[in-house]
Amino acid sequence: MVLRLEQKISVLQQAIHRLQSYRLFSFLLFLSLILFFYFAKLETLYLPLILIFAFVFVYLLIRFRRASSHLVSLQELQAFEERQVARKAGTYKLLETSAYVEAFKDSPLSRDLDLIGEKSLFSQINETLTHEGELYLIENILNGNTSHADFSKKIKDLKKQYFKDKRHYIKLKAGGSLLLEPLLKWAKNQPPIHPASFLSVYVGYVLFLALLLTPYKNMGLLIYLTSYIISFSNFHSAYSKALELEALLFSLKKHLRYLLKTDWISSKSFVSLRRVSTWVSFLSVQANPLVLVLLNLVFPWTAFFTHLLSRAQKSVAKEAPLLIQILKDWDYLFSIRSLYQYQTTTFASMSETHQWQAKEIFHPLLSNPKANSFDLNSLALITGSNMSGKSTFLRTIGVNQVLANMGAPVFAASLTTWPATILSCIKVSDSIENGISYFYAEALRLKAVLSKANETPCLFLIDEIFRGTNNKERYIGAKSLILSLSKGPSIGIVTTHDLDLVDLETLTSRIKNYHFHDEVRGKELYFSFDLKEGPSKTTNALQILKNVGIPILE
Repeated sequence: MVLRLEQKISVLQQAIHRLQSYRLFSFLLFLSLILFFYFAKLETLYLPLILIFAFVFVYLLIRFRRASSHLVSLQELQAFEERQVARKAGTYKLLETSAYVEAFKDSPLSRDLDLIGEKSLFSQINETLTHEGELYLIENILNGNTSHADFSKKIKDLKKQYFKDKRHYIKLKAGGSLLLEPLLKWAKNQPPIHPASFLSVYVGYVLFLALLLTPYKNMGLLIYLTSYIISFSNFHSAYSKALELEALLFSLKKHLRYLLKTDWISSKSFVSLRRVSTWVSFLSVQANPLVLVLLNLVFPWTAFFTHLLSRAQKSVAKEAPLLIQILKDWDYLFSIRSLYQYQTTTFASMSETHQWQAKEIFHPLLSNPKANSFDLNSLALITGSNMSGKSTFLRTIGVNQVLANMGAPVFAASLTTWPATILSCIKVSDSIENGISYFYAEALRLKAVLSKANETPCLFLIDEIFRGTNNKERYIGAKSLILSLSKGPSIGIVTTHDLDLVDLETLTSRIKNYHFHDEVRGKELYFSFDLKEGPSKTTNALQILKNVGIPILE
C-alpha cells in the first residue's frame, strides 16, 4: 500500500511540474503573440487572443489546484499508512506532541505504563481530527470509558464503513487538526452589538434607495455612507472575529455534512452553526477592499451578515457542547477502529467477577514482543534476574488492562478481566525541590496503593518493591506490604530481586510464585522471557558487572 502511494505521489508531482511549465509557457506565448500582433498591426486579434489565453490559464489553474489538493491528500494518506505499518512493527514514535500531551505525560500512571508521550500507548492509538478529541482520548486512556461494553459490537458493525470514514478523515486531516475552542469562545464571549448600530445603517440604506431616482440622490448616498461610517466601528470587531473562524467553519461544515450523510447526526442538528458557516463565507468575499466597498454600496453587506451572526451567537453557544461531544466521540471511536483495523482484533471479555486470565498477551510498543499466558486470581510474586522481563511484563498487563477499560482491542489471543482500576508503582521519582527522597516517594506511592487496594477490588502492579533501602529493612517492609495486599479484595503482581520473599507462598494460598528464567553461557546472558511458575533460582548481577568491566572479588 505504501509503495503504491509513493508511486502515485511521484506521478502526481511530475504532473504538477508539467502544469506549472504549461502555465509559464502559455504566459510567455501570450506575451509573444501580443507583441507580434502589435508590431504586425493586428489589433483586431487582441480580444480573441485574450479570451483564449484566459480560458487556457483558468483551465490550467483549475487543473493545478485540483492536482495540488489531491497531492496533499495522498501525502496525508501515505503518512497515515506509514504510521500503521510502524505501529504494527512496534517502531512508531510520536515526533510532535501537543500541549495536551505534555500536560498529561508525567501523571504517575502514564509514567509507569508509558501511556502518554513520545513512544506511548497514546501514540499507538491517536487518530483524532480535533484537539478536543485528542484530549478526550487521553482522558479515556487514563480513566477508562464507561461505555466500553458497547464498543466491540459498534466497531464490528462499522467495519464496512471504515474505509469511507478513513477517506473523509484523510481529506480533513490534510487541512490540519481542528481546534474548536475559538468557536466556543466566540459564541460565549463575543460582546453583543447594540441593535441601534445596525438600525442606523438600515435606515440610511432605505433613505438611499428612496432618494436614488430623485434629485436628492447624492444626499441619500451621503446619509447612507455617514450612517455606515459611524456604525462600522461598532461591529467591525465582531466581523473580524468571525472571519478568523472561516477556515475552522469551512472544515467543520464538511465534517458535519459527512456525519449527516452517515447518520451520525440528524438533519435538524446544529442548524445555527451551519447557518453561521454560510454567513461567514458571505463575509469573507469582502477580503479585497475594492470588493468590500462595491458590495456595501449596492447592499449593506457587512452590517447585514454581521447582524445575523450576532443574533446566532446564543444558539451556537447552546449547540456547541453537544457538537463537541459528538466530534470527540467520532474521533475516539475512529482511533479505536483504526487500532482494530490495522493492529489487533481481540476484544477483552469483561466479567462481573474479579478474575484476570490472558492467553498469548504481549506489549504493543515492542518491535519483537514476547507473548505469555497468565492467570491471576490473587497476588503473583514474580522473581527473576536483571533484564529478564519482569518490568516489561508488568507494563504488558497494565497497558492491556487500560485498553480493555477503554473498550479498545487488546494485544492478546484472549483476555478475560473486569473494568479494574489500575494501581501502579513502577517508576518512582524523588523530588529535590520538595525534599523527598526516592524511598520516601516510593513509600507514599505504596501507601496509596495499599489503601485503595484494601477498599475496593483493583489491579495493582508493583515493580522492585522497596528498592531504595537496605536489605534487612527492605525484606521486612516488603514482607509486611505483600501480606497486607494478599488479604484484601484486590489482585495484582509484585516483582522483586529479593529471593527471600518467595517463602511467603507457604504462609498463605493468596500468594503464588512465578519467575522469568535466564542462563549464563560463558560470558553471555540468554533470556527466554517466558513466564514460569515457581521462584527464580538464578541471578546475574555479578555477571553483568563483569561484562561491563567492573572487577569482582572471587
